[in-house]
Amino acid sequence: MMSAIDKCDHIAEQLYVMYLVPRVIELLKIGATLKIRRNTTHILGSVLSLCSIYTGTIASSGVVPILINWLCDPDRELRESALFALGNLAAENCNCRDLCIKHGMPQKLVLIANKLVFFYKNLSLTLPEARCAVWTASNLCRGKNPPVDVNKIAVLLPLLNEAIQSSDTQIVTDAVRAFARLLDALPVKLYKNILTDVVVDRLVTYLNHPNKNIWSSALLAIGNIVSGDDDQTQSVLDRPDALPNLHRILLDGDPKTKREVAWALSNIAAGNSKQIQAIFDAGIVPSLMNILSNETFRTRTE
Repeated sequence: MMSAIDKCDHIAEQLYVMYLVPRVIELLKIGATLKIRRNTTHILGSVLSLCSIYTGTIASSGVVPILINWLCDPDRELRESALFALGNLAAENCNCRDLCIKHGMPQKLVLIANKLVFFYKNLSLTLPEARCAVWTASNLCRGKNPPVDVNKIAVLLPLLNEAIQSSDTQIVTDAVRAFARLLDALPVKLYKNILTDVVVDRLVTYLNHPNKNIWSSALLAIGNIVSGDDDQTQSVLDRPDALPNLHRILLDGDPKTKREVAWALSNIAAGNSKQIQAIFDAGIVPSLMNILSNETFRTRTE
């Protein structure tokens, strides 16, 4: 027997085939009963996760502020479905991301994450909600053309700062990915608005994490940090594990990973004499020489 969510997923596929999504949007906006609100919200989230054909229709329909308002609804299932739908919408493109931000989604995410809902003091955040909230926050950091306005999502940074310290692998994955996305998209001059000692510590530590999704995102973030000025590069090198972790990935990684490590090391080598010496002291130069002889052209170029 299918669960309620499985049924909604199945219905979403059928609605997509039958071009009935606009009718679901109408039902959601009317929201006559809790059951209708739950089901229509989950169906729209499923449609967004399945395909992009209705993204524009959903984004321009006026449902975004309604869904954002439901993030603080006392009904747990409706909250989770709204988070799922909004997270999928924000991930679609920069326009959808900015639409969610325009309607106050960052502030609402912080509100529910901190359980500071005035009218519903007994509202408790479930683990699925916490995971979905951090995943959604990460999607609000997504995109490079244009990058997100960091001032408009600044309220999320303390939340992500806490999330990156979580014991839950899924939450950590999305928190690290959020910082990697921001650092990859934003100008170097804005890095100081994003990074804290805790974040840099965790990113360096996560270079040694067994989960590839975590360490690969941490590697992207670290590579961007050391592309900044000497002080930003030094903030990474001050962590004793930074160069050993990079060296290990350089030795063990696949060609694409080795290329990313070589890029990070080349950024460090573009720094001051102390930072160049640190690469020698870490014993990395012989490994780099080996790459020059044996790896792909793109890796050798880095």
